[in-house]
Amino acid sequence: MILLLFLSDYVTLSISTDTVKHSKKPESWNVIGLVKTGILLGILTVFESFLMLYLGLSYFGPHKSIDQLHTFVFDFLVFSGYFTVLTVRERRHFWESEPSKPLILSIVINTLIVLSISVFGMPGLVPINPIEVSVILAYSFVTCLLANDLVKVFLFRKSGVRPWILNQFLLDLSSIM
Repeated sequence: MILLLFLSDYVTLSISTDTVKHSKKPESWNVIGLVKTGILLGILTVFESFLMLYLGLSYFGPHKSIDQLHTFVFDFLVFSGYFTVLTVRERRHFWESEPSKPLILSIVINTLIVLSISVFGMPGLVPINPIEVSVILAYSFVTCLLANDLVKVFLFRKSGVRPWILNQFLLDLSSIM
């Protein structure tokens, strides 16, 4: 858990360097729309996490190694966290603007560290097969980046939330931290 938090700190800190487009005029917050969007995205994320846990239990259940399941879940938590950052940083689709170089660099370096730890192991994390790590990375990419991004944009349009508000919220949050 400490390793997860330590690695995530670098990504969280680099969010403050990200380029964010601001509104050209003062806006008002649509708090109800933001809350509804947040709740629906949260429910979707929980569902995706339980599906991944089910896959991990099916594959690494008690008949194999619970320690490998820990590495499996660790990988999913790390990768899904990084892809979620890329999803929420942009008010439109994530591919419509380039993240800052420090943000990309911190995600790439941390991903390489996690890949190495997962394949070679370390105290507390038993190594798993590189193919399994690739499956976790691919699942995280598809669910947490592609699917959630499409849902985010759809919900913003449906609820009438002006998408720039999410970026302003992230800026406000990063200035507090």
